[in-house]
Amino acid sequence: MGTLTEHYKSFGAVPAEGKNPWTGEGWTNLIYACHDELVPLDLDYIIVQIKEKFGGLRYYFSSKSGTDIWNKLNEVTRKYENLSFKTCEFCGEPGESSNGNHGWIKTTCLTCSVKHA
Repeated sequence: MGTLTEHYKSFGAVPAEGKNPWTGEGWTNLIYACHDELVPLDLDYIIVQIKEKFGGLRYYFSSKSGTDIWNKLNEVTRKYENLSFKTCEFCGEPGESSNGNHGWIKTTCLTCSVKHA
């Protein structure tokens, strides 16, 4: 089974294993759990990009597998993207999406919404 770092073939910088340079640390477990579910479906899938957008996790991948496998990979990524809208991006506790002070949508718990305002 490949590590998340081995599957990350983005535009240059490859993260150290166990690190999450893409989003707040609160989503690190979601990202690694998503990867752990994807690998058994397609050992050769490639992570194109992982980021936060509109308050939620986005996990973009590429796969040379057939449509059935791609659909299963897509189901897994959507599951974790949906979970991110209920998980604080900063600490990983339960959270909600809302507009921050600067108009950006963020998913935070009450504590982090005050702390990162």
